[in-house]
Amino acid sequence: MNKNLIITQRHAPDRHGSPTDSLENAYVECFSALGFTVFPIPTTIPHPDRFVSALDPVAIVLSGGGDVAPDLYGGQAVAGQSLSVDRDRLEFQLLDFAVRERVPVLGICRGMQMINVYYGGSLDSTKLSAAHNAEDLLSPHQIMFEDSTLLENFPEGCQVNSYHCQSVPLNLLGQGLACFACHGNLPLAEGIRHQKLPIAGIQWHPERSAELTPLDRLLLGAFRDRRLFWEVSH
Repeated sequence: MNKNLIITQRHAPDRHGSPTDSLENAYVECFSALGFTVFPIPTTIPHPDRFVSALDPVAIVLSGGGDVAPDLYGGQAVAGQSLSVDRDRLEFQLLDFAVRERVPVLGICRGMQMINVYYGGSLDSTKLSAAHNAEDLLSPHQIMFEDSTLLENFPEGCQVNSYHCQSVPLNLLGQGLACFACHGNLPLAEGIRHQKLPIAGIQWHPERSAELTPLDRLLLGAFRDRRLFWEVSH
């Protein structure tokens, strides 16, 4: 049975200044262990629709790393951001495909932020003076759940890792999106889902743990099996 999974990659200059794709091995190991056959998609591929059509993926992952371009959400450009117009464009095209074909999508960190921006939402950044303290974001912290299944399994919430500088404020969610997990201390979304489509994102990195936490086993298993937020009949 086809278990092809398409995953996006970082896109940034290498040490010679040449634009380069890269993907941490941890992503491949994590999703391969779930039974997927993982296909990283080249960021600057001329015809991504042909790549996608040839693979006929059962799922798509928008990976982490880098920043979403501020002009996509009315934000302010900040020195030091790692931006890629090509990656933003590709991920919009993949989301277009997923919406059209009802293919499950999981956004991880930047990928969750991209889902929010795709649906007209906005982002905040710890690099801006008016933003939240970076220490509150860039360290493990507690999250709480607003979904009945997750509440039943984790009534006290869970601790998750954190590596991001941009964030999704609860009052800036995109159209059709709902928050299923929120930061324990700040008004920020840690998990979002589309209310009618099998598209959801998480702000933390399950692939960076030595082994999957009970929360990540539940969520990634649901993603693989098209349950919970990823039911195609959604």
